[in-house]
Amino acid sequence: MINATISLAVMDFKPGSSKANNLEGLSDMLINSLYESGNYDIVERSQINSALKELQLQGKDLSTADLTKMGQYLKVSHVLVGTVNFIPTGNSSDPGFVEGEYNIDVRIVDVKSSRVVATAGVTKNSSQTYRSLMPELANQLSSKLNTNSLPCIQGYLYLYPEDLGCSSLDGTTDKIKHLNAVNAYGRKNWRLPTIDELKLIANNKHILGYEVTGDVFSNNINTYSGTYYYRYYSFDNNVDRESQRRDLGEKRIILVSTKE
Repeated sequence: MINATISLAVMDFKPGSSKANNLEGLSDMLINSLYESGNYDIVERSQINSALKELQLQGKDLSTADLTKMGQYLKVSHVLVGTVNFIPTGNSSDPGFVEGEYNIDVRIVDVKSSRVVATAGVTKNSSQTYRSLMPELANQLSSKLNTNSLPCIQGYLYLYPEDLGCSSLDGTTDKIKHLNAVNAYGRKNWRLPTIDELKLIANNKHILGYEVTGDVFSNNINTYSGTYYYRYYSFDNNVDRESQRRDLGEKRIILVSTKE
């Protein structure tokens, strides 16, 4: 199994106006739609409540700095917050009743950069339910987050934003198939880098959202006298070097994608 692409804490939705009340359970509806995509690892509500209490953030209108602190405490990469506002559209024939619509707006904060990396919104009218709108909201978020969050070198080489850990070369096959099947980060052509691409990554390590250490596979394979030698690149001790070996062992996995 592959870990979910994005680790996420979803905060309770807040009312932006007095008529936008009774929002309990709205965040859970969105969580269900996000979870069904298979691209999110979502923190349990009890953990969020504990973090709010520990960080003394209960009852506050959370700033971006507060959300970053929450994310660091929960050890997630992103935090989502949402607001619901009621917008009147006219008076009803019923006395004292105002017709209107509910605007649901959400934003996602990247914990590492403290930046808002995705926003989305949907509008609920009287003929709709909140639940019916959650899949659309989740799709908007996923699309925007995928587009905005990938490290990119020289405008064409997209880097998977996590080091996938250690595995044999054969062990990468299922991981790559899974990520492409679920359209991870909006891309379906994830692969191992070439040795030249690894050299480019080595020269631009500051762009990565994680630190690269150890030997990293490339997909270059040379054959000498019927024996396969796999190329790899070493990032150890800041001495980057290209080499090859027959004994694969377990190497760290970096995935790349180019424009489709």
